[in-house]
Parts: sequence; C-alpha cells; structure tokens
Amino acid sequence: MVWFVTPPVAALALVGLLLAAYKIDAGRAILLLAVLSFGFLYTIIPNVAPDLPWATRRFVPAVLPGVALLAGHGVVEIGRFLGRISPNAGAGFTAVLAIVALGYTANLALYLPETREYAGAIEAFERVEEEMPETEVVFMEMPEGFDFTASTFEYVYGRSVLPYDRDLFREDRDALRAAGLLDDALYVTTDGGPPPLISNLNFESVVVEKLELPRLVPVETFFPTKTEKFEMTYRVYRLSDR
Repeated sequence: MVWFVTPPVAALALVGLLLAAYKIDAGRAILLLAVLSFGFLYTIIPNVAPDLPWATRRFVPAVLPGVALLAGHGVVEIGRFLGRISPNAGAGFTAVLAIVALGYTANLALYLPETREYAGAIEAFERVEEEMPETEVVFMEMPEGFDFTASTFEYVYGRSVLPYDRDLFREDRDALRAAGLLDDALYVTTDGGPPPLISNLNFESVVVEKLELPRLVPVETFFPTKTEKFEMTYRVYRLSDR
C-alpha cells in the first residue's frame, strides 16, 4: 500500500490516524473502521503481488480514499499546532508537507506513462486468430503464469478452448478420442516449444506467431520503474490420427 500512496503520504496518514483517533466522534469512527478493516484484511492475507495494477481494487473502495483523507488531516493538524506558536511557521510547514507529499507521488507517477503495458497485444492476438484454422476444439497449453491466453481466445474470439498441459493431454488422449474431440481440433503451444510426442497422433504445424510486448518488470520489493519485453510464441498444430 505504501508503494501506491508513497512513504510521505503513508507517514502523514499514520499521523492523521492517531490524531483522528485521539479526538474520536461518530464520523471519524466510521471512517477509521472502514479504512482499518480493509487494510487489516489485506495485510493478513495479501494473496497478490502489490505492484500489480489490478491489486488496487482491494484499496479503491476505502483504503486509498481514507489514507488520502487521513494524510490531509495530518497536514492540517500539524499546521494548526505550529500555527499556535507562529502563524507563519504553521502555514509554511503545512505547505512544505503538502509539497513533499505531492512531489513524491508525482515523481513516481512519471515512470508509469512511459510504458503502456502489453501495447500491441490486441493486434498480436488478432494475427494469431486470423491464421488459426476454424475447428471445433482448440487445446491450448497453459504454462504457469500464462493462463490469460486461453480465456482471450474463448471470450473474445468465440473459440472452444480447453486449457491443457501436455502430460494431462497424454493421459486423456484415449478419452478425448472416444468423445470425438480429436476429430476436428487444434493443439497450441505458447512457449515456442514443439507438441508432445504421442503415438498414433499427428501434429501438423499450421501457424507460428511470436508476440513481443512491453510490460513493467514484475517486482515485489520496490516500486516497478523498469520495463522488459514479454515474449510468447504460439505454435498451432492441426491434430489428426495416423
């Protein structure tokens, strides 16, 4: 969460939390309950690398707005406290805190517009789809971490896709044949590798398409600021019994 809001904002939010709790009332109690309950659940069981953009859905309902309000409350209260000593000192220090918090956030945000993650993915998937022959079934290998590709061809292009790994495909070969699912089917590898070696089953290569897409380097210990090239190679084979 600190990565998203930046350390200065997180520190100010903590100060604001303590000050709000010190002078609690009904409105503040509701706000603190919402922010702390969401934050507590996420802290206990994150279940997601926090650098992933879609992870923000866990913060958007309450945590991010609450943290912003608490940080603002902390800035104002610090300024009021110092204003009792010197009005100029209070106003000046409040302005410094606000500028530091905003500047740190803006500085990190500058890294993100430089990379449009997976730019060109739609055109790349369309190239693969256009070259794939029409069949009743598409068996698609799903290496760990790449399970989004099967759903793309299922939901966007209306293909009947069955995600498989090659070991399970070998085991289920006879059952799939008996069910007629190998009569008009494609087999797709997504790591650039060859199809599995299976007796009495022929794999005829029909499409080879390589995808190279930019993305932020996945990290779990600091804010992602570097990019890398995400690569996938689709090899499409038509299945036929020998």
